[in-house]
Amino acid sequence: MEKEFVSWLVKNHLHSDSKVALGIGDDAAILSVPDQIVVSTDMIADGTHFETQQHSLRQIGHKAIAVNLSDLAAMGARPLAATINLNLPRSFDLQQAKELFEGIQNTATRFGIPIVGGDTNRWDGGLVIAATVFGTKYENARTDFWKMSGAQPNDVILVTGKLGGSILDKHIEFEPRIELAKYLIENFTIHAATDVTDSLSLDLAAIAQKSGCGFQLTESAIPVSDAAPELAATGNKTALEHALQDGEDFELVFCTSDEEAQRIIHDPNLSESIAIIGATNESGSFTIERTASSKIESLPIQGFVH
Repeated sequence: MEKEFVSWLVKNHLHSDSKVALGIGDDAAILSVPDQIVVSTDMIADGTHFETQQHSLRQIGHKAIAVNLSDLAAMGARPLAATINLNLPRSFDLQQAKELFEGIQNTATRFGIPIVGGDTNRWDGGLVIAATVFGTKYENARTDFWKMSGAQPNDVILVTGKLGGSILDKHIEFEPRIELAKYLIENFTIHAATDVTDSLSLDLAAIAQKSGCGFQLTESAIPVSDAAPELAATGNKTALEHALQDGEDFELVFCTSDEEAQRIIHDPNLSESIAIIGATNESGSFTIERTASSKIESLPIQGFVH
């Protein structure tokens, strides 16, 4: 099946792209790039990141490439190209392999990413997909690539979208914030950023630790998704705890000056919701101001740990 699958890929998924000097079908791909390259790779596996009995192969294919695109968005990088490695169960037939790849390809095409190579294997285990994406700088970017280490004391912290309860469906159907990141890096100066993959609290703590600062959040400002209270009703966490501690929301959390934060919040051209949720500090502590009591409490840093 592998040779048939590769032949189908070469026949149906070769794309003309000025960035690709040589794509699928040779021993390696050749990219034509004049600048620094951002590289992100992620592996997703059946039973951990998706369920083949629950999710369609097209949904799984979408997630396989979208998790990497979310990393590029978090860096403020322009998608350039991707490679895909598939470890297919022996039970998979050619049609299933095609359906899976088309889920990957559809999302890659929407974001202008040629798939330039990869590898396929079959084994006795479940479906495993490893994607690697390459990115470069936007021509009109106001800054270099965003990093987690650039936050400054008294920066304002912002987050896109709404958080919590992603396990109900968002973790498989999310939209990577590529277009929003492009707009932000071309129009504003952002000091540090990451995407919310392990949880808001864990990923924000990573920014703070790499930047040598702490942060304080405002409880009432945390944007809670509709799925969070739905999930809270079936477990022992509150909706807010889900918003703070659930992984795979794939939203952007970033830090900038108060002046830039106000410009972002009041920009009429932004179609995605963005909320100010707190600020960094010099103390190194992680705290949250409770709405009901106005008390400042230590914030538990919890989430999904690989």
